[in-house]
Amino acid sequence: MEPVNAPPFILFRGLLLYAVFITTLESSTVSRSAYFTTLTNKQLKGFVVKRFESPGQIWCSQSCLKNAWCTSTNFKLAPQTSKSDGKGTCELNKHDESAVKENIHLQFEEGATFSMPLKGCQITDSCKNGGACVYDKEKQTYSCNCKPPWTGETCAELVTCDSHPCKNNATCTDGVNGYNCSCAPGFHGTQCEKIEGLSCSSAYRIVFEQLTTESYAIKAHAISSSLTEFTVCLFVKWKDTNSNSYQCVYSYAEASGYVVGNAIYVCLNTPNIEINVDNDGNSGNDTGVKINDTMWHHICVTWRSTNGAWQCYLDGRLRSYGTGLKENHQIPAGGTVVIGQGQDTVGGGFHISDSFGPGEVTEVNLWSRVLSASDIAAQYANCHITKVGLMEWWEQFKDGVSGVTVVEP
Repeated sequence: MEPVNAPPFILFRGLLLYAVFITTLESSTVSRSAYFTTLTNKQLKGFVVKRFESPGQIWCSQSCLKNAWCTSTNFKLAPQTSKSDGKGTCELNKHDESAVKENIHLQFEEGATFSMPLKGCQITDSCKNGGACVYDKEKQTYSCNCKPPWTGETCAELVTCDSHPCKNNATCTDGVNGYNCSCAPGFHGTQCEKIEGLSCSSAYRIVFEQLTTESYAIKAHAISSSLTEFTVCLFVKWKDTNSNSYQCVYSYAEASGYVVGNAIYVCLNTPNIEINVDNDGNSGNDTGVKINDTMWHHICVTWRSTNGAWQCYLDGRLRSYGTGLKENHQIPAGGTVVIGQGQDTVGGGFHISDSFGPGEVTEVNLWSRVLSASDIAAQYANCHITKVGLMEWWEQFKDGVSGVTVVEP
């Protein structure tokens, strides 16, 4: 089919919005239309796929609609061309949403116009009942993200118990304004989708089925530079509070310490949470903080070489602190971290009396600095894992598991 000239456009133009309707495309009889939002004297740099001379800005936008991959356009009038004439250079761009949202690629360009087609619910503002219009990367369009108990394209349909909306063995009851979930112990949320005490429900979890020296996660060469301060944080669910094991959930060992073995460890049951730095054969530092139930808890311990200052946080709150723990000491780099075991040798020397289990852990992270109280509170409340100073992070342990079950979210 030969190219067909576009018929007259119906044009709505305000300060930053216009609409383009195309009824016939080259080699196609498909009808397409879009609203475009525009920014004057702006040009998107670094994403141009196609550049050509165009009879005008509307034709430039038309060309974008003809190409499914096109996500925006740059148009600039030719030199010494009047706006009424309209001829200029058209650039068709291809990029994801972040290129525009981050606003670092949009640059000032005198006489240029940046245009981007609006998609889905962006055009109609159709999300009802508190629904949000969000970008869908897979579909490359915008759609409504509905709040329970609403569903449907515009969040106008009520969800009922027939669709089994309640999670984690909750009981569902239909009502006038939608359904209601009665959560099983240990869960909360509108759909009982949240685990009590575990804000990081989107992270994978490691399950230790029983007390054994064969269950652990390991990461060699875990610390790249020596430490004069640190923070270790983790979420843990301990299933046997009557255990006689020390329940060591975290240990870091390297070969140059007082003894070859733990340079850092965090154990739950000695009989309280205990931390130690460069174990010299004596017992660790008893924090006086204890876990007495089988629910999820968030633990953070910090240490600073100056004065040997240490802190212990439980569930986002500072519960214990002190000084004198290995003052003016440096923790050497290059050692091995093991989750679920203490180490009497680097990467080994496990004893059942130190082993963790049965229980679960997730989001075990190490920072090369002492985190602030607000950083720790944000981890506990909404799983905000700050990246500043993060030296060893949870994803690194996934390939080093042995004798445990990895549970994906």
